[in-house]
Amino acid sequence: MGAESISTLRGRYLIFHLWERTYGVPTRYVEEIVPTAELFPVPGAPAFLAGFLDVGGQCVAVISLRRLLGMPDCEADLYTPLLILKGLPQRLALAVDGVTRIADIGGDELIPAIDGCSLNDCASAFARLDGEAVVLLSPERILLEQEQKRVAQLAELAQQRLAEVETVAK
Repeated sequence: MGAESISTLRGRYLIFHLWERTYGVPTRYVEEIVPTAELFPVPGAPAFLAGFLDVGGQCVAVISLRRLLGMPDCEADLYTPLLILKGLPQRLALAVDGVTRIADIGGDELIPAIDGCSLNDCASAFARLDGEAVVLLSPERILLEQEQKRVAQLAELAQQRLAEVETVAK
């Protein structure tokens, strides 16, 4: 990565944690943060897919970053946040352990990630905030292309089921 890439990485990040690590995503991708609600599963879903969340009548896939990144699973509670992302081919929610803050990250705090250092190059850079190492993620690369396609197929099925349930409830 060159200096031009560093300039594109500068900006505001939502900082969150998983297990014993700290991560960030650009705030331009964050639509909202919601508490964990009841998720409905879909048969045949990959392990990283925690289920689907009904957000205003639209099914949003909830990705367990712990599972996706190979971390030990933990039980979600009432205060476990879901980060609903926008600006991607489909809306996704990321299940995280907790949200810390929003931080402005400048070029001096950034260390570009080496290509191939993370799955699908989803880690775009590393930053140092208040002496803490933060992995900055690229939301558009969190899932592999095949995973995105599978999640989209399952979201369509979940949407059909949700429509059927709403029809029966009327």
